[in-house]
Amino acid sequence: MYPNTDSERLKIVLEKLDIDPYRLTLFLDYKYPSKIYNILKGKETMDDEFILFFIHKYPQLNFLFLKEGKGKPVLTISEAISQRNILGLANNSNDKDTEKHTKIADKRRNLIRDMMENQTLNKKPD
Repeated sequence: MYPNTDSERLKIVLEKLDIDPYRLTLFLDYKYPSKIYNILKGKETMDDEFILFFIHKYPQLNFLFLKEGKGKPVLTISEAISQRNILGLANNSNDKDTEKHTKIADKRRNLIRDMMENQTLNKKPD
């Protein structure tokens, strides 16, 4: 079952990264930790801009997991590279303004979803 809320998904990601909300705030260069804590409390959601900025800093994170709870939270290196290329983030590692990528992400979210579903379908049973 997929984690339903942004709060649940962020908690899982923080555990996978082995980082607390305050340290995440510092690493994301936020002046105040309220954004992270509000997401964890369910008062705010993770919009595409936040998710893309998060992926800029932690490229191993899965966009679809953060957005919809689908797939695994942390990608392999090759999956992360593919995701960055699909999202148009590959050559913009110093670009903190991810707003321009939001529309690209909206258009390409289905492509990532298809990739993840195809990977699941092509996976051999253990």
